[in-house]
Amino acid sequence: MDRQLALVGGLTDDELEERLLRLARGERQVLVVFLAHLAEFDRRRAHEARSLPSLFEYCTRRLGLSEGEAYSRIRAARAGTRFPRVLEMLACGELHLSSVVRLAPHLTPDNVDSLLDRARGATKRVVERIAAEFETDAPHLEIIRALPGPDEAAPQERLVRIAFTATEALLAHLDRARALLRHKYPAGRLEDLFTEALEALLDDRDPDRKAAKKAARKRSSLSAAAHPASHRTRRIPQRVKDEVWRRDGGRCAFVSADGCRCGSAEWLEFDHIIPWALGGSSDDARNVRLLCRAHNQHARRQVFGGD
Repeated sequence: MDRQLALVGGLTDDELEERLLRLARGERQVLVVFLAHLAEFDRRRAHEARSLPSLFEYCTRRLGLSEGEAYSRIRAARAGTRFPRVLEMLACGELHLSSVVRLAPHLTPDNVDSLLDRARGATKRVVERIAAEFETDAPHLEIIRALPGPDEAAPQERLVRIAFTATEALLAHLDRARALLRHKYPAGRLEDLFTEALEALLDDRDPDRKAAKKAARKRSSLSAAAHPASHRTRRIPQRVKDEVWRRDGGRCAFVSADGCRCGSAEWLEFDHIIPWALGGSSDDARNVRLLCRAHNQHARRQVFGGD
């Protein structure tokens, strides 16, 4: 490699251009082949058996791609699976990878040919205009002042805008809250996280709420006494969940065949090692583990089959 690089300086202008053109064609071909392999790897969910919760994690942690490179290639690979013409145009240089990434969310069987024709050889600005035709909704802003009231003909809750400066420690708390609440709030919007946090604070500190909860627990106890449940239950007791959480460190406990642990802290679920349907216990922490959603589904497929 070093020798090849050293020879570059001795090339004539024509030789240099000829090599650049050849390398550019080769780079496009390699990219398309890479995307085809990535799409098949994605279809097989092969990353799950390698202790990684998502294809994105596989691309960044195993393939060494940057986050931006991983995002763009995954999106392009999936677009190429749905619409093979995307890969054909990438291979011959009629379409840029950035154009595929920008247009992929808007491609449908009805419009794919027309959109790809319009995007052929187009600049970034032109592609942005094409994509903007499908993006009529204003972006949702996460930034306290009252906003204009709603139309009386269509009543809705009044909105306010909240903004403040905080420390990096608070940002770390927000990131952790996003991970813990990913099941409930997949988008991880700030308003949802703060609402959840304030609801928990008020449940813990507000005397009115505490009194209401106490009354509800009393009613629940009376109902349970009147209708006793069967001894065996799928529900995992909180004490078992707490023990499993501490044992697994709040991270996915899946370990691949080569000994690598997933360790994801997002989309966590409690999984029966011996499935409940096959007689596994919910009351024994030794039969319960933390898995991210991807590896929980992977474990289910290993036992019960299916997609």
